[in-house]
Amino acid sequence: MLTFFRLRPTTAAAILVAVAVALLAPSSFSPSTRALLGWDAGAAYFIVAIAITMMRTDLKALQRRARELDGGRASILVVTLIAAAMSVVAIVVDLAAAKASNGYGASVVALAVATIALSWTLVNMMFALHYAHEFYMPDDGGDPGGLKFPGDAAPLYGDFVHFAFVIGVANQTADIMITSPSLRRVVTAHGIAAFVFNTTIIALTINIAAGLIGGG
Repeated sequence: MLTFFRLRPTTAAAILVAVAVALLAPSSFSPSTRALLGWDAGAAYFIVAIAITMMRTDLKALQRRARELDGGRASILVVTLIAAAMSVVAIVVDLAAAKASNGYGASVVALAVATIALSWTLVNMMFALHYAHEFYMPDDGGDPGGLKFPGDAAPLYGDFVHFAFVIGVANQTADIMITSPSLRRVVTAHGIAAFVFNTTIIALTINIAAGLIGGG
């Protein structure tokens, strides 16, 4: 466990931020609200920190990170998906409690919107990391690959972010071909998760809009 977090300081720091914010939130807040605040803080920290790391990482550093972070890639992805799903459940609980009391206030709506945006971004960023590390650290010690990018330049983190977010937005792979069975399975899971997430976003948006109109 210590080795896991030593190799993933950003993940460890994000977890600490999330726990600290949830515990330090006012006791007058409901448990679901405190959990959402903690989740949002941890997710925001992770997204910003990873984005900065990606922009500063060249090809050699990316290949080295792929080797160092080889273990536990799939587990982290699964845990992230479960945590994101739980955050959506917490939103539903929070909205239901607010509707039953005083209706949807600005703070409730703002928290719901922030949680949805951060969870969606975090999930796609985690898939981007997974694609990058899978590409440069294939199973059985083979040549790197699994995705065929246009041009001859070796892909960097930005290319994998593009690939992941196109799937997250449109369930498409744009101009990038999938050539690996293992990555094809991951992309399929990503597409399903994106569909469920995007459908949930639409449903929550309609619910919030209806509540605001009804409350007005």
